[in-house]
Amino acid sequence: MWLFERTLCILGLVAVLALSGCGYQLSASAPIALPEGMTALYLESIVNPTTQSWLDPTLRSTLRDEFTRRGQVRWVEKQEADGLLEVEILSYTSGTKLENALEETVRSQVVLQLQASIVRGTDQTRAWSSGRISARESFSGPEDGPEARDAEQRVVDLAVEKLADSLGQEF
Repeated sequence: MWLFERTLCILGLVAVLALSGCGYQLSASAPIALPEGMTALYLESIVNPTTQSWLDPTLRSTLRDEFTRRGQVRWVEKQEADGLLEVEILSYTSGTKLENALEETVRSQVVLQLQASIVRGTDQTRAWSSGRISARESFSGPEDGPEARDAEQRVVDLAVEKLADSLGQEF
Protein backbone atom coordinates (compact mmCIF):
# COMPACT_ATOMS: atom_id res chain seq x y z
CA MET A 1 0.00 0.00 0.00
CA TRP A 2 2.78 2.44 0.88
CA LEU A 3 4.40 1.75 -2.52
CA PHE A 4 1.20 2.84 -4.29
CA GLU A 5 0.99 6.06 -2.22
CA ARG A 6 4.65 6.81 -2.83
CA THR A 7 4.21 6.25 -6.57
CA LEU A 8 1.25 8.64 -6.64
CA CYS A 9 3.27 11.24 -4.76
CA ILE A 10 6.16 10.95 -7.21
CA LEU A 11 3.81 11.16 -10.22
CA GLY A 12 2.22 14.27 -8.74
CA LEU A 13 5.61 15.88 -8.23
CA VAL A 14 6.63 15.04 -11.81
CA ALA A 15 3.41 16.59 -13.13
CA VAL A 16 3.99 19.81 -11.17
CA LEU A 17 7.57 20.06 -12.39
CA ALA A 18 6.54 19.35 -15.98
CA LEU A 19 3.88 22.04 -15.93
CA SER A 20 6.21 24.62 -14.41
CA GLY A 21 8.95 23.65 -16.87
CA CYS A 22 6.75 24.27 -19.91
CA GLY A 23 5.89 27.81 -18.83
CA TYR A 24 2.47 27.11 -17.35
CA GLN A 25 1.49 29.70 -14.74
CA LEU A 26 -1.52 30.26 -12.58
CA SER A 27 -3.48 33.17 -14.00
CA ALA A 28 -3.10 35.24 -10.82
CA SER A 29 0.64 35.33 -11.36
CA ALA A 30 0.71 35.45 -15.17
CA PRO A 31 2.15 38.68 -16.51
CA ILE A 32 -0.19 41.10 -18.23
CA ALA A 33 0.46 42.51 -21.67
CA LEU A 34 -0.75 46.02 -22.26
CA PRO A 35 -1.89 46.78 -25.82
CA GLU A 36 0.59 48.11 -28.34
CA GLY A 37 3.53 47.78 -25.97
CA MET A 38 2.24 50.42 -23.60
CA THR A 39 3.99 50.65 -20.26
CA ALA A 40 3.01 54.06 -18.88
CA LEU A 41 -0.57 54.20 -17.61
CA TYR A 42 -2.72 56.83 -16.02
CA LEU A 43 -5.89 55.85 -14.15
CA GLU A 44 -8.22 58.27 -15.90
CA SER A 45 -11.47 57.48 -14.13
CA ILE A 46 -13.50 55.08 -12.09
CA VAL A 47 -17.19 55.64 -12.67
CA ASN A 48 -19.06 54.48 -9.58
CA PRO A 49 -22.85 54.87 -9.85
CA THR A 50 -23.35 52.82 -6.67
CA THR A 51 -23.94 54.13 -3.16
CA GLN A 52 -20.85 52.26 -1.94
CA SER A 53 -18.40 55.10 -1.24
CA TRP A 54 -15.64 52.67 -0.16
CA LEU A 55 -15.67 50.97 -3.57
CA ASP A 56 -13.90 53.68 -5.58
CA PRO A 57 -10.74 54.00 -3.43
CA THR A 58 -10.57 50.25 -2.81
CA LEU A 59 -10.86 49.47 -6.51
CA ARG A 60 -8.31 52.19 -7.38
CA SER A 61 -5.75 50.84 -4.91
CA THR A 62 -6.29 47.20 -5.84
CA LEU A 63 -6.01 47.96 -9.58
CA ARG A 64 -2.75 49.83 -9.19
CA ASP A 65 -1.26 47.11 -6.99
CA GLU A 66 -2.31 44.21 -9.27
CA PHE A 67 -1.20 45.86 -12.53
CA THR A 68 2.12 46.86 -10.99
CA ARG A 69 2.69 43.37 -9.59
CA ARG A 70 1.81 41.54 -12.82
CA GLY A 71 3.05 43.86 -15.53
CA GLN A 72 5.69 46.29 -16.52
CA VAL A 73 3.31 49.11 -15.68
CA ARG A 74 4.50 52.52 -14.64
CA TRP A 75 1.85 54.82 -13.20
CA VAL A 76 2.50 58.32 -14.53
CA GLU A 77 0.83 61.70 -14.85
CA LYS A 78 -1.79 62.00 -17.60
CA GLN A 79 0.38 63.98 -20.03
CA GLU A 80 3.13 61.30 -19.86
CA ALA A 81 0.81 58.29 -20.30
CA ASP A 82 0.81 55.89 -23.25
CA GLY A 83 -2.64 54.75 -22.17
CA LEU A 84 -5.47 56.04 -20.04
CA LEU A 85 -7.29 53.38 -18.00
CA GLU A 86 -11.01 53.96 -17.61
CA VAL A 87 -13.10 51.74 -15.32
CA GLU A 88 -16.87 51.66 -15.02
CA ILE A 89 -18.64 49.81 -12.22
CA LEU A 90 -21.73 48.35 -13.84
CA SER A 91 -23.33 47.01 -10.67
CA TYR A 92 -22.67 46.11 -7.08
CA THR A 93 -25.12 44.03 -5.09
CA SER A 94 -25.06 42.43 -1.69
CA GLY A 95 -27.86 40.28 -0.42
CA THR A 96 -29.29 36.97 0.61
CA LYS A 97 -28.18 33.92 -1.29
CA LEU A 98 -29.70 31.18 0.88
CA GLU A 99 -32.36 31.17 3.61
CA ASN A 100 -33.38 28.40 5.96
CA ALA A 101 -36.96 27.21 6.55
CA LEU A 102 -37.52 30.08 9.01
CA GLU A 103 -36.49 32.59 6.32
CA GLU A 104 -33.31 33.44 8.20
CA THR A 105 -30.29 34.28 6.08
CA VAL A 106 -27.79 31.43 6.06
CA ARG A 107 -25.49 32.69 3.29
CA SER A 108 -25.19 36.06 1.62
CA GLN A 109 -23.27 37.10 -1.46
CA VAL A 110 -21.59 40.13 -2.93
CA VAL A 111 -21.56 40.58 -6.71
CA LEU A 112 -19.46 43.15 -8.56
CA GLN A 113 -19.66 43.77 -12.30
CA LEU A 114 -17.40 46.19 -14.09
CA GLN A 115 -15.76 46.93 -17.40
CA ALA A 116 -12.60 48.75 -18.33
CA SER A 117 -10.88 50.17 -21.36
CA ILE A 118 -7.53 51.64 -22.24
CA VAL A 119 -7.54 54.72 -24.43
CA ARG A 120 -4.42 55.82 -26.31
CA GLY A 121 -2.87 58.88 -24.72
CA THR A 122 -1.90 60.30 -28.09
CA ASP A 123 -5.22 60.42 -29.94
CA GLN A 124 -7.82 59.34 -27.34
CA THR A 125 -8.93 56.30 -29.36
CA ARG A 126 -9.73 53.00 -27.69
CA ALA A 127 -6.85 50.51 -27.73
CA TRP A 128 -8.48 47.81 -25.57
CA SER A 129 -11.75 46.93 -23.87
CA SER A 130 -12.30 44.24 -21.25
CA GLY A 131 -15.95 43.55 -21.83
CA ARG A 132 -18.08 42.72 -18.80
CA ILE A 133 -16.14 41.35 -15.82
CA SER A 134 -18.21 39.67 -13.11
CA ALA A 135 -17.07 38.50 -9.68
CA ARG A 136 -19.03 37.06 -6.78
CA GLU A 137 -18.17 36.06 -3.26
CA SER A 138 -20.39 34.49 -0.62
CA PHE A 139 -20.18 34.77 3.14
CA SER A 140 -21.95 33.78 6.35
CA GLY A 141 -23.00 36.19 9.03
CA PRO A 142 -24.66 39.59 9.11
CA GLU A 143 -24.33 41.96 6.17
CA ASP A 144 -22.63 44.54 8.38
CA GLY A 145 -20.25 42.09 10.05
CA PRO A 146 -16.57 41.33 9.51
CA GLU A 147 -17.35 38.40 7.17
CA ALA A 148 -19.22 40.81 4.88
CA ARG A 149 -16.30 43.28 4.83
CA ASP A 150 -13.89 40.44 4.01
CA ALA A 151 -16.18 39.31 1.18
CA GLU A 152 -16.33 42.87 -0.18
CA GLN A 153 -12.53 43.04 -0.36
CA ARG A 154 -12.31 39.55 -1.89
CA VAL A 155 -14.86 40.40 -4.60
CA VAL A 156 -12.85 43.50 -5.56
CA ASP A 157 -9.63 41.44 -5.59
CA LEU A 158 -11.28 38.79 -7.78
CA ALA A 159 -12.74 41.33 -10.23
CA VAL A 160 -9.37 43.06 -10.62
CA GLU A 161 -7.61 39.72 -11.05
CA LYS A 162 -10.07 38.80 -13.83
CA LEU A 163 -9.51 42.21 -15.42
CA ALA A 164 -5.74 41.71 -15.37
CA ASP A 165 -6.19 38.16 -16.73
CA SER A 166 -8.03 39.59 -19.72
CA LEU A 167 -4.96 41.70 -20.47
CA GLY A 168 -2.78 38.59 -20.44
CA GLN A 169 -4.47 37.33 -23.59
CA GLU A 170 -3.14 38.02 -27.05
CA PHE A 171 -4.44 41.10 -28.83
